[in-house]
Amino acid sequence: MKLSIFLFCILNFATLCNAHQDFYVIKDFGNVKVRVLTGFDYEFIDQAWMVGKLAEKLARMYQYEEQILLDIDHNYVGKLNTWEPRKIQLISFSKSCAWGNTGKLVDFLKHKSLVISVRTNSIDFQSILKLVEYGINNLSSIKNEEKLVKYKFKEYYDGYHVNSPDTTDIKIALLRNPSEKINEVIATGVTRIREDDNKGNLNYKFKKGEFLVFNTESDSVLLKLNSIYQFESLNDYSAIIFDSNKSFYTIVIGSNHSKVSERQILKDTNNYFEPYKIELSDSNKFIISFIYYGRENTGEPKNRKIEYNLQSQSLITDTESLLFEH
Repeated sequence: MKLSIFLFCILNFATLCNAHQDFYVIKDFGNVKVRVLTGFDYEFIDQAWMVGKLAEKLARMYQYEEQILLDIDHNYVGKLNTWEPRKIQLISFSKSCAWGNTGKLVDFLKHKSLVISVRTNSIDFQSILKLVEYGINNLSSIKNEEKLVKYKFKEYYDGYHVNSPDTTDIKIALLRNPSEKINEVIATGVTRIREDDNKGNLNYKFKKGEFLVFNTESDSVLLKLNSIYQFESLNDYSAIIFDSNKSFYTIVIGSNHSKVSERQILKDTNNYFEPYKIELSDSNKFIISFIYYGRENTGEPKNRKIEYNLQSQSLITDTESLLFEH
């Protein structure tokens, strides 16, 4: 991917005997800069770009031309992470970013700007747009730090603070019905940005609160979902679409009609939370493979491979083996 990637070590831990480092990806959309902190090449990144495009459109509608930073921390381990808050939503006017390697504020921007700091497991398009709108409409009070609250996260990080409107006010704003402008922006929709031109003839867009998987040649919608966890093209005319970390659909574009599978469930994944490795074994078969700690929770890492028939949409084999032989 042709992305501006800034590798920035956030935490070091052993993941199946390999050192793992979280990293930042950054992309600009007009006056909106999006910075994502994550751990793997998740679909979450593409969806952050999508909400960045919508935020830029919303800012234009308000004729707001100053810089906006969407600073998004991807809580990719979700419920497994019990040592820090799973969701944070703050608004500030600053040069700094909340998510840093020591937990301290880091000067990131050249000039003070509207900063939307979000920690979340998935991209909530409407909520992020509401935060942007709240920031634009309340900018004068947000600039006045005397009226703001210093939010500290000493128990989770190294005592940094963010000057933000009271989170109670933010929560109230998020509970309100979306404005006409936000509804208009979401109604126009946004298509997933594909950095690689050789990604096949299936893609998806977010429109009116739904993810719509469509044929890029005919623009016909083939599948509607509330969420997309992972999207992988298998070849020019087929794809696998995960709507969660343990369930997926397949789509095959045919000459006369397209074939959409029933929702397939991956059992006993032991809370696997990384992107799956997907590969074709031949023109009609694909393999989902991942490393995890086994259905029996033995504590030994195992390599699991699940093979499906793409045409019949049926399971062929489900095998696992020790990652390291004794």
